[in-house]
Amino acid sequence: MREVSLESPLFRGHGSDSSNRSFEAFCEVGTIENRRSDWKQLAVYGALAMEMALSVAAGTVVGYLLDGFFQTAPILTLVFLLLGVVGGIVNFVKLWELLKKKT
Repeated sequence: MREVSLESPLFRGHGSDSSNRSFEAFCEVGTIENRRSDWKQLAVYGALAMEMALSVAAGTVVGYLLDGFFQTAPILTLVFLLLGVVGGIVNFVKLWELLKKKT
């Protein structure tokens, strides 16, 4: 098996020195604390997005089921969809304010 070095054209990118520097920056190893901090931030933002999406989905499903039960076609689906959106936004703002206080 052949070894590939950083001097190889594969990593240099058409003789450009800037692409070689960007690859070296990509390979730099940060501290464990920095990586944990990045993962924590990613988890928080993911939780915010999931909460918004699940609120809308739950409202839509509840409205759809109630429409089927009461035979009111799209009315309750739309009402509960809007309630899900409003609930998601309210929860998003509450969590955002809580996160701003922690930092």
